[in-house]
Amino acid sequence: MEKLDADQWQTLKGLGLTDNEVRTYLALLEQGATTVGPLVPKTQMHRSRVYASLERLVEKGFVSVIRKSQKHIYQALAPESLLEMLEEKKRGVTELLPALSAMATPSVLSAAMYEGIPAMKAVRMKLLSEMKAGETLLVQGAPSLGNKRIEAWYLEFHRQRERKGVNVKILYNADARQYGEKRLKLFKRLQCRYMEEKTVTPAWVDVFSDSIMIVVFKPPVISFVVKDRGLRDSFAAFFDVLWKNAARR
Repeated sequence: MEKLDADQWQTLKGLGLTDNEVRTYLALLEQGATTVGPLVPKTQMHRSRVYASLERLVEKGFVSVIRKSQKHIYQALAPESLLEMLEEKKRGVTELLPALSAMATPSVLSAAMYEGIPAMKAVRMKLLSEMKAGETLLVQGAPSLGNKRIEAWYLEFHRQRERKGVNVKILYNADARQYGEKRLKLFKRLQCRYMEEKTVTPAWVDVFSDSIMIVVFKPPVISFVVKDRGLRDSFAAFFDVLWKNAARR
């Protein structure tokens, strides 16, 4: 039986299949229309497990079955038909969305935690994408450590922010002054100030339109996101106090 790599195998499982069902479907695809018997050695599974997998595959639409001469003949769904099956499911979910939305209770507050630098980057970009032109992102406590490790990504973040027309005010830690000076030369819609020498932290706080994001830049890098307008406004007010008392140069 033709081998699939791990990613391809997981893709089939992502269609709602178990490992045994994937193994059975592939064996049937290679074998062609057949009874259960020839699939047993191909799958290296017990006959009862092959039969059970075939029955579930029939229920899920991946396999068809006909009765011929008192035998069950199974046929795998053509690979090209998998896309059509997915489109049908997508259309069904699309039609269902209005009813589900009507049933849903609006969330007053939501919170989530993310681990790792890739997750932090993705979430920060998503929150930026939700902002409107003319709005202002507030960044409190930007640390030198974070800028050193992912400087290239920070520059790309600001390029996207600038293209979107979003302003930013950044309160840098005192040890990150060089990055603030660099940003001022490179970007528009950007203001920088600097916190006192004693106020140095490995974490920073982003204040977006209706959410806050707290990033602890120590391995493994943990990000907390809370979506709540009242909490967001409280952080923004605190930021304003710090901003007024921070050094401009």
